[in-house]
Amino acid sequence: MLDGDIIAREIFAATRRAGRPDTFLSQELADGVLHFLRALDKTASPQEIRETAVAAIRSLGHPTLASFVGESFASVVEDPEQRSDESIYPPNLIAAETAGLITIGDKDHPTTLTGGLLDPPAANTRVVDWMKRLLDARMRFERFVVFDEVERHVADSDPTEWLESVCSGLLASGLLAVIHLNRPARADAMPLFAPAQPTFWPEAESDLSLRLLSAARQMGRLPIRWVWHLNESNDLLAEAMRLTCMTGGLTIVGERPRSAPWLATGLPAGCPAVIQQTGMSLTALREYLSERGDEGPFEDRCNSLARLALATGNAKKRFLRAARPDLQERFIVDRSCLALHVDGLDRVSDGSSSLRRAIIDQLESACRPEFQLGSATLVLPEVRIALADIDAESPMLAEAAGSPLRMEMGADGNFHADRDANKVARVWTSSKAANLRLVWPSNTR
Repeated sequence: MLDGDIIAREIFAATRRAGRPDTFLSQELADGVLHFLRALDKTASPQEIRETAVAAIRSLGHPTLASFVGESFASVVEDPEQRSDESIYPPNLIAAETAGLITIGDKDHPTTLTGGLLDPPAANTRVVDWMKRLLDARMRFERFVVFDEVERHVADSDPTEWLESVCSGLLASGLLAVIHLNRPARADAMPLFAPAQPTFWPEAESDLSLRLLSAARQMGRLPIRWVWHLNESNDLLAEAMRLTCMTGGLTIVGERPRSAPWLATGLPAGCPAVIQQTGMSLTALREYLSERGDEGPFEDRCNSLARLALATGNAKKRFLRAARPDLQERFIVDRSCLALHVDGLDRVSDGSSSLRRAIIDQLESACRPEFQLGSATLVLPEVRIALADIDAESPMLAEAAGSPLRMEMGADGNFHADRDANKVARVWTSSKAANLRLVWPSNTR
């Protein structure tokens, strides 16, 4: 199977032999070479593979570089394990980070996932067992754990006792918990011919959600991010906002057609974990292109930047398959996603909504499964708005499509739960944001 990441790595090695190492050019050429190699017959010999790659690089305007493609190119492309002695991230990705094009998150913790779902406990789990469960989770996750079906986690425990035990475990492990409240019934738990979208909210779930928020209010600031799922009624949302306005704020999500809600930043529903967070700098890319005198459309180059970033997630998956066989239970590594954080979008788009959209389209196209080994989620820059300055029809909301949206609420003394809850619900519907985070002046998280 031809692997674009391996091809980019081998072309980068050729640029180093030529005396002009260039990681971004290597990625661009790899995309072109891969196109030519896919046209070859599956029985092509190693010599034919190398000759095709050399011809492709020449046709793309780099005849000198083509002469430095090593004799081992074909064998390495066909059998990537020949380079299994390398570190987790190959030289072209390290060079890309050094150049400021990408940022590899948690590079110092290669044997853990960034974060993911915490499985519901066994039926006989006691409240006091949560310390051990979260310490065990820390062996898999570096930053956060997600409680997706909170009623299954709390089970028959007293909500206050359960929350206290979980917080003790979070403090001991150093993890952040993302707890989902007012979650609609899962589609896979409905009758066979039920509509694809969840259509009802169990009353027990809603009641437990408010009891947990009430207990949290008494405990002060906690290492918890609360996520509230919208439904047809805003009555419970108003109460949830009232309970969280002084402690940790509230993140709003809801069901959208053909779009899975985020369980945590960059973690869509249906995915068990974020394998890694990788940043992409659009401003660094623009500077690089300016230095090499490239005057072509900027958005056309963003796809190759995304491919570079995607390669970091693929590299970590390869590493974890060998280093952490325990994580292969239920194929967690293979099913995990890479969170791609975009930096500098507003600066390079220069206020042009059409250029901004074109850049996002190019980045999203690179995240499609046919271009890489697993799934990837594009995390756009957070859009900040103030509740007092916006209404559901505001043109500012168009910028939030696909982005996390941070809404600065009014002063606590001016907080009117029912009125603001209705407005928040309308903004969520109009914005098409990835999520909506409510932040009050007293909340600095």
